[in-house]
This record gives sequence, structure tokens and C-alpha cells, in this order.
Amino acid sequence: MKKKTVIFIVAIIIIALLFAGWYFFIRKGGASGARKAYVMPVREISSNAFASGMSNRFAGVVEPQETRDVQADSSKTVAEVYVKVGDMVTEGQPLFKYSVENMQLELEQLNVDLQSATATVKEWQQSYDDAEGTDKEIYHIRLIEAQGQVSKIQKSIAAQKKEISQAVVSSPISGSIQSINNSSEPSYTYESSSAFITIMAEGKFLVKAKISEMNVFQIYTGEEMLVRSRVGEQKTWRGRISSIDTSSTENSTSGMYYGGISQESASKYAFYVEMDDPEGLLLGQHVTVESAEESGSFSGLLLGQYFIDGMDTKPFVWKSVNGKLQKSYVELGKYNEMTDQ
Repeated sequence: MKKKTVIFIVAIIIIALLFAGWYFFIRKGGASGARKAYVMPVREISSNAFASGMSNRFAGVVEPQETRDVQADSSKTVAEVYVKVGDMVTEGQPLFKYSVENMQLELEQLNVDLQSATATVKEWQQSYDDAEGTDKEIYHIRLIEAQGQVSKIQKSIAAQKKEISQAVVSSPISGSIQSINNSSEPSYTYESSSAFITIMAEGKFLVKAKISEMNVFQIYTGEEMLVRSRVGEQKTWRGRISSIDTSSTENSTSGMYYGGISQESASKYAFYVEMDDPEGLLLGQHVTVESAEESGSFSGLLLGQYFIDGMDTKPFVWKSVNGKLQKSYVELGKYNEMTDQ
């Protein structure tokens, strides 16, 4: 009886093992390799559409290399404006003129005050010359005060004459008139300005982009960057980072266009790319910015390390051929520790 029980138990175990083998190797595809594998098209990897680990692209906008604001003195009246929006101006060219009528009246009054103060000095000088003893000391004090008043008025006259001579305000740079903030002249600006006149300087364009504080260590001044049109990614320009502004920040959603990890509450820093040749770019145009080194401009394919097996021996990737996986040995290039690529 005991022998039959043992045989029965052994039979049950064998049947269970056979069933398990059938389930895992036939139903699940085990040794036959029939299990479904999820693969990624090379075109998605090369276009950086796969977010995890691919090259970071940052949203940017085209700006002039420099804009200069010309303020109008609120205590004065602008009599005439010599330029209009869209005009090209050169450095030193007159922009507008203040009204000088009130300044001329003030100057005339100052001249009258000077004559009176000068006459007072003469009177105290005569009194000082004629006085003796204690009176002489008193007249000397009055004389010094009167002379001080004359000096003060003379300085005011000189300042007023300078103001009148500078009634015409000239352009500090060469460029185009971007905006004029007065009631008679329509204005437009790339970014709003409270200045009376805004001038966009001649020169190369800059692309302004923003980067998260979590990623700012990945870029550096002088780094070569690739700028892509948002309309057609095949249209590109090259430039270099001219500056990274870490002095001011703002909190916003991630500025990345493709790739990286979104830092919804992270601070943003602006950085600027000076273009080698801005031909074809338009002021205010929206573009994307990425490192030229990581943009795929080299010979090869940028891959995340997780695609690669056999790193310590003979590296390979799994490639889908006619619906089946095959080993494909690869030659590795430079490794980027920051992006694990």
C-alpha cells in the first residue's frame, strides 16, 4: 500500500512538471522564442522622438542682438519727432527735439537773477572796504554769502544752456526704429517696452532659450549649438552660446521641446546663442535649440546605454529582422555620462 502511494505521488509530480514545461515553453514561447518583443523604429531614435535619454531640445525665439531704449524726460515737452517706426538710423542721428521755450524763459530769469546778485556783491564789497572794526567782519561775512549766491546762479545758467544745447536727442546706436510711444505714431515691439523710442541694433541675431536649473550644468559658454526651425526640422542654423544668465530666474513648466525630464516647478535660466549666419531667420521666429555634438550630426546613431548588451565583452543590440530578433554587434563611440548615451 505504501509503495503504491509513493508511485502515485511521483506520478503526480511528473505530470505537474510536464504541464509546467508545456505551459512555459509552448504557451509562453519559452525556448521557441515566440514571445512578443517590443521594438523601436530607428527613425524614432534618430529623430529624438523617444524622450528618455535622447538629446535635449530647448524652445527658443529669435531676438535682435541688442535693443536700446531712449527715454524722454518727463519734465520736458517733446516738440518734434524726426523718425518713424521702421526707419533705419545711424549712431548720432537726431531722433526727437524737446521744446525749448520754457527753458529759454528760465534762462532769461536766471540772467536777471545774476545781475541782481552781482550788484549785491558790489554793494557788500563797498561796505566792507569802508567799514572798520567789528562792522568790517560782519560785512565780510555778507560779502562771502553774496559771492556764493553769484556762483550758484552761474552754475544754473551753465546747466540751463547745456540743456538747451541738448534739446535734440540723437540715436546712441545704428539700427532700426522698433517702437515710438506717442499718441500720433503707431508702434510695435517684439517685447513690450515703456521707453519713448526703442531701437533694434544692426548685427547678428541671437536666439534666446531657457533651461531648467536641473539641466543648466549640461551647457557652457562657447558650446556649439544647432538651431532648428519649428516648421521644418530639416532647416537648421549653427551658432555658439554667447552667455548664460543665471542672475535672474523664473518658475515655469519645462522649456524642453524634446527629451529630458520635465521639472514643472524648477527655476529657469535664459541662455543666448549667437548665430554664425542668420540668413533665413526672422525676428520673433520660434525655434528649437540643441547641442550640435548631441544632435546626430556625427557619423553613427545616438543610443541610450539600455539598448546595448554585452558592454564588457562584445557589445550588441537586438534587431528585428522579418519579425524575429537577431543579435547585431555594434561599434561603440564616445560615451556621454550626463545623458547615459
